[in-house]
Amino acid sequence: MPTRHDLDAVRRRDEGRARVSRLTRWLAAGALVLTGACSVLAAKTLPGSDDSTSASATTSSSSSTDTGSTDSSDGSGLQAAGSSPSAASGSADATSGGS
Repeated sequence: MPTRHDLDAVRRRDEGRARVSRLTRWLAAGALVLTGACSVLAAKTLPGSDDSTSASATTSSSSSTDTGSTDSSDGSGLQAAGSSPSAASGSADATSGGS
């Protein structure tokens, strides 16, 4: 039969495990919230474009009176390159890690 001391030790162990479990859940939830907040902050402060900007740009480019030919049938307004890329003149030697 377990002694009173053994039962107290088991109870303390179980309480400690419950505390660690609660702490882990709170830390995980806090990390998730912090990650979301950082994502929102980065989306608002870093340069980029949003749907309203690209929609207005598409509307203005498709309504312009540009007479240039476009190769795109989806209305994106992209044009083919005038010429294909050519190799650069000069030496093609590359040294990696040389000092």
